[in-house]
Amino acid sequence: MKINNIHCFIDNQLLDSAQVCIQLQSLKGGRILLRNLADEKEVLEKLFITETQEIYTIKSIQASLNGSLTFNLETSPPLYRLEQHGELLLFNKSGQGRKNDDRVILPLVIDKNGLFEKDFNLNHSFLAGFLTNLGEDLYRIEEIRFISPTMIRIVFKDFLDFLVEPQQNPQQQALRLQRVLHNLNPNQIDLSLQEIDLRFDLPVMRSFESSDSADFPIDSLE
Repeated sequence: MKINNIHCFIDNQLLDSAQVCIQLQSLKGGRILLRNLADEKEVLEKLFITETQEIYTIKSIQASLNGSLTFNLETSPPLYRLEQHGELLLFNKSGQGRKNDDRVILPLVIDKNGLFEKDFNLNHSFLAGFLTNLGEDLYRIEEIRFISPTMIRIVFKDFLDFLVEPQQNPQQQALRLQRVLHNLNPNQIDLSLQEIDLRFDLPVMRSFESSDSADFPIDSLE
């Protein structure tokens, strides 16, 4: 049996004219039986929209005897890139990881000490809330470095680094970041400045990079 027609529901709405559905039309003429379309590279590649950087996720696929395929898709854009078990994955708001796609511009999470993985649910929940609230500013971030349990360094392509804390409210810290990002002209920044700490009620500017040693109690140091 061959594929004769393709229809698409996106977030429960019939949208055959959507770009992703137009891209899926190239599957017409192929066979339906004995295929796992949801995992095929050819299909997954068509779920990415180059112009908008959107990625769609397949919820289900229904095939009918007349050769029609109905894709049930949802928009769940990835928020960050993380290496797990030697493989780069893209993670969306729900915490689902999918195969990496180098065409997608996203920050890379650096987790050298395993801090992110140690408490994945807490850290992912923070990142999802934080990054979602950044809007388009998300795509200006190059790296997200987990320095200590109370310090995450946000590295921008064209701005100073920001420090945030996963135990604090992600929305509030995202708002603080955007206020600084959109109100401070890069040309007016002192070249000696290295970072802006958002873990306090008022942002703190520093001319040096903070380290995780600052997060240990004094009596624990020799």
